[in-house]
Amino acid sequence: MASPGYIIIKGDGDKVQKSGIKSFYGSLDKGSAKPSFCYPAQKDALREEIKSMEKSLNDGYVAETRVLKVKQDLKMKKARLDKINSQEADASKLFKDNKDACMKRRDELAEMIAQGLPTTKDKEKKRVNPHRLYEDEKKKGLGKLKTEFQILSRLADEESNTHFLVRD
Repeated sequence: MASPGYIIIKGDGDKVQKSGIKSFYGSLDKGSAKPSFCYPAQKDALREEIKSMEKSLNDGYVAETRVLKVKQDLKMKKARLDKINSQEADASKLFKDNKDACMKRRDELAEMIAQGLPTTKDKEKKRVNPHRLYEDEKKKGLGKLKTEFQILSRLADEESNTHFLVRD
């Protein structure tokens, strides 16, 4: 069931290549389950932290002995936020350039995930064993499919929660 997800990516000129979902990852995402743009709450928290640090510095609430350290931390956080924004822009551009292929892959993933999840009726009648469900998902590779679906959905500004894929 877990087919390697390749999306047709248009290259320079007439070149066409197959590329996986890793094309949307950037330098900040090494070892991460999903690209940084899939975590908007953390990005917002970083933005608020930067704003708070700037306000504290401007209003003089930081002790003179700590001003240099706070400025260094602020500079690092701003650089990280800039990298996240840049990476998100690159991923969005790649997605928009290949929107048809990405949306086709997203639809395929939705169907594969829906087939791998238990139905609503099975859940209501308590026919679902959570331990067996977890093992089945691991065997079928649904975790990777769900991650790929969530990344493509986030880029398409669509619902990325896989629970709505459950069949009746």
